[in-house]
Amino acid sequence: MLNVVTGKLDREGGMMFTTPAVDPLPIADAIGWGGSFDTFRSRVGGLPEFAGELPTAALAEEIETPGEGQVRALLVHAGNPVLSAPNGSRLERALPGLELLVCFDMYVTETSRHADYILPPGGQLETADYDVILNLVTVRNVAHFSEPLFDIADGGRHDWQALVGLTTRLLARSESRRARAAGRAYGMVYDRLGATGLLDLMLRTGPYGHAAAAASLLDRALGRFGPARAAWELLARVVGRSPLARYAAPPASPMPPTIPRGGLTLDVLKAHPHGFDIGPLQPRLPGRLFTPDKRIALVHDIYVADLERLRAVPPADGLVLIGRRHLRSNNSWMHNSRRLVKGPSRCTLMIHPDDADARGLEDGAIAVVASRAGELSIPVEVTDTLMPGVVSIPHGWGHHREGTAWSTAEDHAGVSVNDITDDRFIDRLSGTSALNGVPVEVRAGGQPAAAREVAIAAE
Repeated sequence: MLNVVTGKLDREGGMMFTTPAVDPLPIADAIGWGGSFDTFRSRVGGLPEFAGELPTAALAEEIETPGEGQVRALLVHAGNPVLSAPNGSRLERALPGLELLVCFDMYVTETSRHADYILPPGGQLETADYDVILNLVTVRNVAHFSEPLFDIADGGRHDWQALVGLTTRLLARSESRRARAAGRAYGMVYDRLGATGLLDLMLRTGPYGHAAAAASLLDRALGRFGPARAAWELLARVVGRSPLARYAAPPASPMPPTIPRGGLTLDVLKAHPHGFDIGPLQPRLPGRLFTPDKRIALVHDIYVADLERLRAVPPADGLVLIGRRHLRSNNSWMHNSRRLVKGPSRCTLMIHPDDADARGLEDGAIAVVASRAGELSIPVEVTDTLMPGVVSIPHGWGHHREGTAWSTAEDHAGVSVNDITDDRFIDRLSGTSALNGVPVEVRAGGQPAAAREVAIAAE
């Protein structure tokens, strides 16, 4: 298992960490999702899995290639892979070959326009939010919950509701009696508690909660007896322990003085809408490490074994392409907000003056950028903020495909850098796409891609 450890150094050089009020990692480890690498490989390209997942670089070929295990259905949640996957044009050509494509999306995007079903989620202001990931990099231990500002529209469903429904239906078709029973229990518990109820239970069973408060919530939500309580107990037996038991994050000792006598609950967080300050970061090692020897493998054996191959890789000859993300355009959906895309275009090819002069390019001119995967035309931005030999195109643009339905993004189409990101240019050790350092050629001429018909649309 590989460790991912975040924290900061104290004055003595020790590592200080958040002890999160809600920690999904111990729960994942308790049900066998503690992490894995290269336990199996993709069917076509032989790329290794990581944490049970295969690299996106394998997706198009897995859809295209017939045979046992061919991908015939795809569920896309929180993504727009036509614009974010390597060689997005190839993936776009592969999508119509699926028997079923389901997308969670509030827009008809470059990906969801191919979908058989689009499941519209609640908007950001209709959805409750609890910070988990960003708490790993805070300078103090905090907990923050945001109430939705508006009720979800009539007939709407939150992501979690649709995902729970899909999960229970899939488990109900399993050949395993244990999986079918777990699916029934999972659905019933979620139906009684809901997402915020489960969050409240996780807070009460976490390092700053109290067992009595957790038991009280369970009794109110599920009852002491009856089918809902029996479902919870069944789920606990299937998992092998209580799904929300204290596991890898032992109770703080002593309890931080900021924690009320009844422990941390959702009601406490609601009373502190700007965030609840639990206290300073605390030492968490070696207890937080899941390696057998309780040490961090700074130089892992799998890295050492790969060094000879890496040394044999020839240096790049010519220009290499890197990506970038702007503050107001981190992902493609942000381009449909007029407030975020106003001002000068940010979908430009950044290039060093020396490289621009050598190719007869001036600021604002149109350049053609080509790789093994394809080529695109894009306006030039000459800048000395890049080193010679490196060019940059931002992530998430390319809204010129026909059949989409987000007008603001279409008015600021730009081009998709992943149309020329090579799906064969991968990190051989992990199998993950190498999104930076892609060898490209740049030349003057051509028309902006947004002004010409795209081949996929013409087909």
